[in-house]
Amino acid sequence: IRVLETILRLAHPIIPFITEELWQTVAPLAGTKTTKSIMVAAWPVADLGKIKPEADAKVEILKALAFAARNLRGEMNLPPSQKTPLFLESSDDLAAFVPYLLPLAKLSEVNLVAKLPEDDAPVAVSGSTRLMLKVEIDKAAESARLTKEIAKVADGIEKLKAKLEKPGYIDKAPAHLVEKDKAQLAEQQEKLGKLQAQLAKLK
Repeated sequence: IRVLETILRLAHPIIPFITEELWQTVAPLAGTKTTKSIMVAAWPVADLGKIKPEADAKVEILKALAFAARNLRGEMNLPPSQKTPLFLESSDDLAAFVPYLLPLAKLSEVNLVAKLPEDDAPVAVSGSTRLMLKVEIDKAAESARLTKEIAKVADGIEKLKAKLEKPGYIDKAPAHLVEKDKAQLAEQQEKLGKLQAQLAKLK
């Protein structure tokens, strides 16, 4: 109710009549009706103290996992109606994400494992987590996918290296940006190694 009331005030300049009508009912429920009309109600002000970086970080992890799983489905041409098991290999505790991954990636189940099963099934990498859908695969198609992904990651690595090696960049750029680029480079190099290992396994 509180969020809806705030959105109505934000939307009022764009869609005035319906927001006024709704606000007359919603504002009393939210306990925020201090004026007769939404037209003269106070403009919403963000409370930055309610922003939780740790919550944002968790959502980013969930988004990355869902994207990786969906990307695997798309590249394997799996229809939305086909629910498949997913294996997650990670040193992090990802149990809290499982209930959300099931519908987001159209999964039948999610198995958290210390090591992925020895299989030729395709594997995606999201940060330090490896994902594998348990389905029969076309080795030629999977090799082509991995080769394409390796080329993309390798190109990104070269661009990051060129940026970091550019004369004066490290000395002139803000320290936090330099550290971010270095961390991204290390992450991409680790990802490249894992992708190359997956490709070698198929050959």
